[in-house]
Amino acid sequence: LNADINVTGTGFRGGIVSQGVGWCQNTHDSLGWESYSIWSPAAGYKGEGIGTRTASDEPLYPYYMKGKGANMTGGGGGNGHFSGGGGGSNYGEGSIGDVEIAPDTCGGLLPGGRGGFTISGYPTLNSGVFMGGGGGASAYLTTPSTSPGANGGGIVIIHADTIVGNGRIITASGAAAGNNTVANSGAGGGGAGGSVVISTTYFQTTPLLSADGGRGGDNINQNGAGGGGGGGLIWTRGAFPGTATVAGGQGGIHSTGDPNRDGAPGRIRGDLNLPLNGFLFNEIYLAHSQTQLDSICEGMIPPSMTGTRPAGGSGTYTYQWQKSYDNNNWSDVAGTSIDYSPTSTEAVTVWFRRVVSDGAGIVDRSLPVQIIVHPRITGNIVGRDTTLCYNMNPDELYPLNAGPSGGTGLYYYQWEQSPDNVTWNDAAGAAVAAAYDPPALISTTFYHRIVSSGACTDISSPVTVTILPAITNNTVAADQTICEGSLFANLTGSAPGGGAAPSYTYEWMSSSDNVNWEPAAATNNNASYDPQDDSPGTTYYRRMVYSGLNNTCQSASNSIILTSHPAITNNIIGDDQTICEGSAPADIDGTVPANGAGAGTYLYQWMRSTDGSVFNNIDGATAEDLPGIPLASGVWYRRVVNSSACISTSNTVHITVDPAITGFQIALPSQGHDTICAGTAPAILSGTPSGGLGTFTYAWASSTDNVNFTPLAETGTSYQPGNLSSTTWFRRTVTSGACSEGSVYRITVLPLITGNTVSADQTICNTQIAASLTGSAPSGGDGIYRYLWERKAATSPDWVAAAGTNNSAGYQPPLLDETTQFRRSVFSGENNCCTSVSEPVTVTVDIMPQNISAGDDRTLLPYQFAAILEGSFEGEGTASWSYDFSTGDEDPLFSAPEELVTEVRKLGFGDNTFMLTVANGACVAEGVPVTLTVPELVIPQGVTPNNDGINDYFNIEGLEFTRNELVIINTAGAVVYRENDYRSNDPVGAWAGLDLNGNEVPDGTYYFLLTIKGAQDLNVPDYVSHLSGFLILRR
Repeated sequence: LNADINVTGTGFRGGIVSQGVGWCQNTHDSLGWESYSIWSPAAGYKGEGIGTRTASDEPLYPYYMKGKGANMTGGGGGNGHFSGGGGGSNYGEGSIGDVEIAPDTCGGLLPGGRGGFTISGYPTLNSGVFMGGGGGASAYLTTPSTSPGANGGGIVIIHADTIVGNGRIITASGAAAGNNTVANSGAGGGGAGGSVVISTTYFQTTPLLSADGGRGGDNINQNGAGGGGGGGLIWTRGAFPGTATVAGGQGGIHSTGDPNRDGAPGRIRGDLNLPLNGFLFNEIYLAHSQTQLDSICEGMIPPSMTGTRPAGGSGTYTYQWQKSYDNNNWSDVAGTSIDYSPTSTEAVTVWFRRVVSDGAGIVDRSLPVQIIVHPRITGNIVGRDTTLCYNMNPDELYPLNAGPSGGTGLYYYQWEQSPDNVTWNDAAGAAVAAAYDPPALISTTFYHRIVSSGACTDISSPVTVTILPAITNNTVAADQTICEGSLFANLTGSAPGGGAAPSYTYEWMSSSDNVNWEPAAATNNNASYDPQDDSPGTTYYRRMVYSGLNNTCQSASNSIILTSHPAITNNIIGDDQTICEGSAPADIDGTVPANGAGAGTYLYQWMRSTDGSVFNNIDGATAEDLPGIPLASGVWYRRVVNSSACISTSNTVHITVDPAITGFQIALPSQGHDTICAGTAPAILSGTPSGGLGTFTYAWASSTDNVNFTPLAETGTSYQPGNLSSTTWFRRTVTSGACSEGSVYRITVLPLITGNTVSADQTICNTQIAASLTGSAPSGGDGIYRYLWERKAATSPDWVAAAGTNNSAGYQPPLLDETTQFRRSVFSGENNCCTSVSEPVTVTVDIMPQNISAGDDRTLLPYQFAAILEGSFEGEGTASWSYDFSTGDEDPLFSAPEELVTEVRKLGFGDNTFMLTVANGACVAEGVPVTLTVPELVIPQGVTPNNDGINDYFNIEGLEFTRNELVIINTAGAVVYRENDYRSNDPVGAWAGLDLNGNEVPDGTYYFLLTIKGAQDLNVPDYVSHLSGFLILRR
């Protein structure tokens, strides 16, 4: 086995999640059924199993795929209030699903889906091999469950002669159900373990076998966990010598504990007989490699071969081994056992096979094992002996002919080395090519080459490399540096050792680059050397020491450098400068020197003098150039350059310093201000400088951002700006000699004040205080505002300060006696430079009318229901008459209610009170009352014309003041009496129970109609009034 075999969860599928209603099983018999259709919300899906039809031979799908009943080996789905799904089964029974989830509102929580049935209980199935059954699923209310039923395990069947386990795992376990994290939902059951079937003769090493049941799903709710899946089947030819498990899957847990819904374990069997029909299982291979191809070298015996134990046929076998030199024509060899070991050498390629017969007619010839025979290797000849000096690198060792022959024609090389020609190890470095380049050696070493080709190997004769000791103590002294015009000292060397001591020869060498060497000039073969060339330049020297035959050992001493630098040139610094007092001159640049030791070797020291004669070093001034620093007086500078053994002093530079300018600042006159409002001009800008050389020039410029300045035409000492619309900076540059000073003066320009509005016009009476005047929040200026309210009377041409508190944003006018205008002035900025005057508002004042009179109270004539009202007042205004309903419920009519004099009609008996109201615009005077009283007279309700002096006639008092008509009607509606201008003070003309003809009318009830047509007094306004009532006549 080169990898694990894992068919976990590839068997029968678990039930899928579906939505349900969650009704408890106890609430109705129909909620506890074993099966439902896939459209029912009463239960979850069953897991798949080996059953496909019902006992009545109906398809399970789609009418029986939900519900708690098991699908043979598939776990049942959870019924009711989200009970758990049952575990799937194989040889191990699946566990029932957990009970319905809490709380218990149904009078008892019933179990979930049933576990799948064990295969062991069915004789017709008990020798079968099955996939694990799938776990049942629960249902969910609204949010889909995260725990469907888990899939069962798959099937693994292996038939082999020998199994090498290599620590690998063969797994056919059931899958674990996912955990449910959703409220109002149950969890799915675990899948059952599948089957692992292995037919083999030998386990060289054992794999780990498992067909365990899958774990049921956990549930976040209380109860409703999934049942564990049952264990599967592990079946081997004999007792399995390794570890094998068919454990039942653990049941899921819920939010309050473990309901112990574990699946049952499966079955492990060791009686497997895996029949092969119609052929023999006959394989052979090389015992050492377990392959069917190998090679040997000419003259070697082929390796041993192993045959598998046959399977199939009759079970009784005979063996005959054969060989062939062309894989076509075969001949028997002396091998009749299950395995075979050749005994003779071979010179050419050969094939072997095994013939197996079961004695019952089946003969099987195995696939052959091929043994390739390679010819011997010849011509492995390399290198020659040599002698070298200590730590020298020998020449490459290479073949002394065209190369080896024999083998496969493809050659592999390995060079080996030995210090004594006895003990050999791989040669150092790259030692696997046809040639070998040994490294530098410090002792005598032996080399040979091993050539391999196919199964053949050959070792060459050794090559000896003899090593002499190295020359030592060859040192010379010493480096020297001089400047042009000086001389070098002689060079000396130490006495050498090693090599073919004490015999040495010498040769001094010179080089211009320490790389390319040549014999030194003049006498150069002594132990010491006199260099005679002292001209500028650099020369390297070393001493060669030779020793041994043909100068085999050579030693080059250390190299020394003799340097003669040319004199330094081009040490020149900048020109003289004139600057202003307190300013720094421009950096004094120095040229890059030449010669000396060259670029990168120059050291600088700047010096200064106050008189041009005596110079002193400037601390820290050691750069190529001298930065300028502020100066108060003149000074001289020079530069000294050092380079190795050479030194050079530069020319002198003089810095002249002009006196500084003072009093150059811009100023305003005392009455001027640096803050103004937009659209105005500041005071003149000026200032008188001093210092410098005594004469000055001026340049003016302006800017709106204090960054970018625009030149102005003015060149005098003063400048008068024009009207400005934004903040402006003015700059004046004063120049005298080398001095120039700039002064910037800012004129802050505030924006115009805006938003200064006040409200609102109003009309009031002279007896009331006007409403407060409010002003909007202004903007512009400097953001800080000051206020002044002013007033102007209608009779005045001038604005004056308003009385009272007049410096706030709003203003409360006092009591006014005439129409008045108000306005608000807003000030902002320095010296109130920004001012805004609002538009005025008008407070119109109306005058209250005085001495209002509605006339005297009067008592009118009887039945006088009309009168004239006369009022008066002083001042301006309009009058208005109204009836005071608080004194009566009449509805009088006015002829002219808006006039001071008006007629009023439809008065009632008793007091009639009227109000005279006078208004002048906003002034409404309090109403003045007047009462007109109509006498209340009694009309008798009976007449007794019996001459007793009491009620002998119909006596209506007061009619003498009126013009009237009296009509008396009997109960039949007939008029029995009619009289114009009826008078109660005239008994003769009064009604005494007679009709229009002078005859007595019967006693009884009569109805009278009295119409008042006006007053006898012609000064009373015309009016009409109707009075009526019942009248009883008794004699």
